[in-house]
This record gives sequence, structure tokens and C-alpha cells, in this order.
Amino acid sequence: MGNKEKNLVKKALEYFNQFSETRGKLFVFHNYKYICETIENTRLIAKSEGLSKDDYEIGLVARILGDIGLLNTSD
Repeated sequence: MGNKEKNLVKKALEYFNQFSETRGKLFVFHNYKYICETIENTRLIAKSEGLSKDDYEIGLVARILGDIGLLNTSD
């Protein structure tokens, strides 16, 4: 995996952090700390399963940004 993909995870975390700071009341449980813990646990599971970073890094980006898309739902 190139540095471009690695930077995507870092940039996604930075974006989520900024987004959640400006909209803190909307993120009761899925805050920056939660996302970081989730990402770290996902990495540990992926590594223990023998997956390469190429296999899971894009999934990390999707996980980081996934909750942002839920803000405008009626639920």
C-alpha cells in the first residue's frame, strides 16, 4: 500500500475529529475516542487474521466516515 492510502486513514480521522468537534451534541457515543478504539481493534483483528494492509485500510476509512452519513436520518 502506498503512502496515499495510508494518508487516507489519517485524513479521515482528522476530518472526523473536526466534524465531531463542531457537532459534538450529535455524537453522543460515536465520538473521536470511540472511532479510534474501533479502528485500533479492527487493525488488531485484521492482523491476527493475517490480512495485509491492502485488504483492510479502505475499510477503515469507510468505518471512520460511516457514522457521519447517519446524521440526517429520521431515526
